[in-house]
Order: sequence, then C-alpha cells, then structure tokens
Amino acid sequence: MPQSREPVRRRRRMDPSARWLPGLGLLLLPFAVTAQAPDEEPPAPVDYSSPYAAWDAAAYDQALRGFADHQTERPDDPELSLNVGAAHYKLSDFEAADGEFYRAAAIGDDELRAQALYNLGNSAYRQDKLEDAVDFYMASLEANPDDLDAKFNLEFVRDEMRRRQQDSQNRQQNEQQQEEQQEDQGAQQQSEGDQDQDQDQEDSGQEQDPGDQGRDQQPQGGEGPQDSDGDGIPDAEDPDTRADGPESGNQGRPQEPAPGMTPEEAERYLQALEEGRPDPTRRGQRGRRSRLAKDW
Repeated sequence: MPQSREPVRRRRRMDPSARWLPGLGLLLLPFAVTAQAPDEEPPAPVDYSSPYAAWDAAAYDQALRGFADHQTERPDDPELSLNVGAAHYKLSDFEAADGEFYRAAAIGDDELRAQALYNLGNSAYRQDKLEDAVDFYMASLEANPDDLDAKFNLEFVRDEMRRRQQDSQNRQQNEQQQEEQQEDQGAQQQSEGDQDQDQDQEDSGQEQDPGDQGRDQQPQGGEGPQDSDGDGIPDAEDPDTRADGPESGNQGRPQEPAPGMTPEEAERYLQALEEGRPDPTRRGQRGRRSRLAKDW
C-alpha cells in the first residue's frame, strides 16, 4: 500500500542575503540513518555564521535562536516573524509557529501575507485540521492567485477529506449491516424458541389415546371381573360383550329346556335361543342390576 503524500511546497533556494525564508514544504522523502559506533564521540556542534546557514544545514534549533535574536532588535519585522514561525514549524512546535505566521500575515505585504497563509495551511494539515487547512490555502490564493503550490495543496487536502468521508460512510454501513444481522439472528432464535415452546405445550396438552384409556380402565389382576363397557355387568355375563353373544351361536347355553318348564315356557326358551336373545329364565339372578324389560 503506497504511503499517502502530504502537501508539498517546492523549496526555493534562497540567497544568503535574503531576509525571509521560502514557504515550508511537507513532502516525506526517504532517508537513511547511519548507525554510530559505540566508541565514537558525537560530532561537535557547528557554529553557523548565520541563522540562514543553520537553516540550510537543517539545524533548525540554531536557526530559531538566530532568528529570535534578530527579532528582539526588530520586533515589528514581518519577515523575521515568518522565519521564526518557520523554525518553530520545523521543530513541530505548531502552536508557536501559528502565532508567528498570524503576525506575519497581519503586518506583511501581499507576498508575505500569501506565504504566511500558505504556511498556516500546512500547519493546520499537520495538526489534522483539514477544514482549516482548506480555508488557509484559499486565503493564500486570494493574495497570490498564481501560487501553484497552494493550488496543489488545496486539491490534495480536499481529496483527503473526501476519502475520509467515504471511509466513514463505509464504516457506518458495515456497522449497520452487522447490527441488522445480529438483530435478524436474535429474532430467528426467538422464533425458534417460541415454536419449540408451543410444540411442548401442544404435546403436553394432547388428549390421551382412547385405546390407552380403554386399557387403563381394564381391571388389573385380582381387582375383580372385567367390565369393558362399564354397565356394571361382568363381561362373562353381559350378552353385549361376552364371546358367546348372539353371533357366536349361543355357545355355552343349554340347548334343551330345563326340566319342570311348562310347554309354553319351553317354547319361548327355544325361540329365544334361535333368535340369540338372553335366557329369560336367568334374568334377575346373581343379584345383578336389572336391565330394561323386553317383551320376549
């Protein structure tokens, strides 16, 4: 991924006799660092003949001291304010630099004003104040419409603002999608839980199988005679349920009239056997509940 480029300012080589410094550039260039052997002594500081020579040698702390000394002699010189601010900027003291640039823009001519506003734009960018940087570059172009560096930096910062805005929108969309996915998953889990609960309630409230109920009503061993239709008559004696009912051919019943019957009773007895009806001679026996009378 390529490294993003910071706003730049082409550095003009100034004459040693010049009284103010060129605009500040912010281009990041590759550089090499040479390791020093432990037994080597650090080089002795160089005493530069002027703050301009120290500036050219990137000795910005010495350049700042030199410019500050001159400023004590000429406190109202806008060129010295611009140079002191430039040295503070190089030392990353942006608050002090901005104060000097404001002073130079306020008391300098149009050329110095444009240069000071341009440097204020660079300082604002380094402090991540992109909107302020745009305002300063536009003000610099009002003072000097032909400044190509200010135009370049202005477009660069605007592109950076658009890129950041797009990145912010993308993050918001991603976060919103993640929240919606989490909500959908939660709703799906809740729905599945409700369905399981409804199924459990349905299973627990389901009526018992009638076949099971019938089996439950059957008497257990040693609990008495079986009465499957619940009419109070044991199945063995109930013509509605016993195995030798009307369809069984009257098995188990005597096929001949009992001794002592009158001819009329014997005839009715035989007729009842043929029709599959209960034996009229057995009604009311064994103390069981009498059924509705029938005309045999």
